Amino acid sequence: MSEKGIAHRDLKPENILLKGGQVKICDLGASKVLDRSDKKMNTPYVVSRYYRAPELILGSNLYDCSIDIWAAGCITYELLTLTPLFPGDTEGFQLLEHTQILGQPSPKEHADLSKICDAGTMNLLERCGEAGLVDLERLVADKRPGEEVREVADLIGRCLKWVPSDRISA
Repeated sequence: MSEKGIAHRDLKPENILLKGGQVKICDLGASKVLDRSDKKMNTPYVVSRYYRAPELILGSNLYDCSIDIWAAGCITYELLTLTPLFPGDTEGFQLLEHTQILGQPSPKEHADLSKICDAGTMNLLERCGEAGLVDLERLVADKRPGEEVREVADLIGRCLKWVPSDRISA
């Protein structure tokens, strides 16, 4: 705790504190240096399920800080709507939630994900079936009518890309 705010290690919207016009988000409970060259060093079981990026659900050990960008998009949506965007009860249902909002990855996105994810888990993604891409602006506006949402929906959409390298950076 400091005079400018409170740091909390469990990164969830209910644990983000606004004080003095500043928002501070901090989760250092599992912090470490990420090493994409050492598959054994990174575990895919990180991040609370609702905010877990698809490559983690698909078992990738080759991840970087783009998983935090994904989580930031999920949290931004939840802060606005007071509803989780991807409330899956299990890993499989979580992936199904992703496809219901984002649609299936394009063939190029699928190929790019296949480079960092195990082939067996990629089959799980294929079994999620076809789903259409949801208009995030409309989804946010349905929960927050009358609010200006175009820019924030665009931000959320830029965070929630299937392929980690396609996400915006901090």
